[in-house]
Amino acid sequence: MSTVTITTEQYEELMGRLSSLEEMVSKISLPKRAKKSAKSDRLEDVTEASDIDDLKRATVDTLKNFLKDSGLKTSGTKNELMDRTWRMITNETSDSDRSPRSKPKAEKPKKEVHACACNNKKGVPCAINADRKVEIDGEVTWFCWKHEPSQEPITPSSSDNEAPAPAPKPKKRVVKKKKAPQMEEE
Repeated sequence: MSTVTITTEQYEELMGRLSSLEEMVSKISLPKRAKKSAKSDRLEDVTEASDIDDLKRATVDTLKNFLKDSGLKTSGTKNELMDRTWRMITNETSDSDRSPRSKPKAEKPKKEVHACACNNKKGVPCAINADRKVEIDGEVTWFCWKHEPSQEPITPSSSDNEAPAPAPKPKKRVVKKKKAPQMEEE
């Protein structure tokens, strides 16, 4: 890269030309691009379409949402979506328009969830969902599997007063050692 040396007069002349170029550029007005379609021109509710050509103003997402809510297929090009939507609006849909996943699901009955009426060892209410209904003195109480009261009354037996039997001692494991083969002497 080489360095060029200029005089003060040359510098001032270049700066004058530069400022005149900036003025000329600022006076030039470039034509603005025309927008593809204005957002206000879009069709948000496809049921307001008077003919199939009106559906061209709707976005693909709008068409797909309408078809999904109607239980129809949402795949295909925009033209296919428009045709399917128009058939739905005019009540001319066929079985081929239906989505295989649009079968109405049978509602599962909601399982009642109850809290267990007992406390754990620390005195905190049990966190296990109660699924056993017990009527005690005319009052309904719910218990979990862990705290369900037994149906038979507990009676002390004679073995309860005795000391518990000692735990059996673990058996010792006996390992047999193999003898090393002896070599015969000659």
